[in-house]
Amino acid sequence: MELQRAKIINPVDPNRATKLFGGEASGILNWNDLKYPHFYELREEVRANFWIAAEVDMSADGRAFPTYAHRDAVLETLALLAHHNEQQIDLSSLVADYTTDPSVTSVFATMYDQNSEHNHALNYAIAHLVGEKEQADVLRVENDVLSKRRLQAKEQYDKLQQAPTERHILEALAYLAVFKGMQYYTRFVTTYEMTERGEMKSVSELVGLIHRDRLAQLKFIGELFRTALQESDIDKLDIHPYVKELVRTEVELEKDDIVREDLESYIRYRANRVCRVLGVAEMYQETSNPLAWIDKYTTFESTDEAPKQDSVGFDLDGFDDL
Repeated sequence: MELQRAKIINPVDPNRATKLFGGEASGILNWNDLKYPHFYELREEVRANFWIAAEVDMSADGRAFPTYAHRDAVLETLALLAHHNEQQIDLSSLVADYTTDPSVTSVFATMYDQNSEHNHALNYAIAHLVGEKEQADVLRVENDVLSKRRLQAKEQYDKLQQAPTERHILEALAYLAVFKGMQYYTRFVTTYEMTERGEMKSVSELVGLIHRDRLAQLKFIGELFRTALQESDIDKLDIHPYVKELVRTEVELEKDDIVREDLESYIRYRANRVCRVLGVAEMYQETSNPLAWIDKYTTFESTDEAPKQDSVGFDLDGFDDL
């Protein structure tokens, strides 16, 4: 059965949504009367990460960049992340159009604002590293992995737009979880490696802020997926193989992006984290982070632990056990 786009306001329906997708709700959001009260906590976790790019001083990186040995690698990473960020916004918006729970709509709206700042932050970084004419050239980046990811995002969008079913909503949410929990994570690692060498610390800090937001968003997407699946008539044994194939494909794409054995092991670890968030059995043997050294730059990588007060990395608080 196809879903209908949620009505903006329908006062005859209850304020408390009867279902996440395909239910009834007035459209009037009362945070004190939610079907799933913990969605408020998820919203607050996403909102708590507010930041703007201008808070990061890029002047030192800008002075060092003209003679920096790895200029091309830095610019490619920033450009790929900028292009990549845009691919999931339309799909997220389409999913939000069909939710009948206004609390979910609200969390998505907060995420849109974050994603807009991510794009601005990446352009902000590029603008501090190269001149105006070169900026346009940098943002023309193209490669096979980026092309394949664009195609993936388009296929997910077209499928949901043409047939807005609960199954396609779940598939889109699984794709968004893979996006937020795996895609270009090897690029995150390489920016932390620069900081490990005492280089491009501001670039790494901006990327770290984006990384932190992605993990909070992943947590929400995972909870939304599991809850929507529980509400639906779809058997998890039917949808889980689809999720595993998405994850498996992403592992291969990450391996194609940067060929390094240690990074391959790391992305398999990330794959297991995404599986866990979606309620799917882990697929790989990497159950702990094989790149433990990056913990000092990603103190936000553990929700179940207290923040590491002695971190020598960025002060981004503490989260992820995703």
